[in-house]
Amino acid sequence: MNLTLKTGEIHAIMGPNGTGKSTLSETIMGNPSYHITEADILLNGESIIEMSVDERARKGLFLAMQYPAEVPGVTNAEFLRAAINARRPKNNPILIMDF
Repeated sequence: MNLTLKTGEIHAIMGPNGTGKSTLSETIMGNPSYHITEADILLNGESIIEMSVDERARKGLFLAMQYPAEVPGVTNAEFLRAAINARRPKNNPILIMDF
């Protein structure tokens, strides 16, 4: 399978249960339960298959679950701000009021 997604585009992968949508997503994100035996996953021309999940996230990949588990005490806004700041220089986080 070849799939090219360009920055700024929105795509939906749809299909019946059991067709591999979640498996594909989790493989792209680096779930250790899945192993790539052939081919590669490129992000901006760079292979990501040897990167850890957090390295992939810092590159801009993110997997949201349809029914995410609640983390008591963590709001969606705090979570999103933390995700944004993880990609920004440590000495230049987005401030709460700016967010």
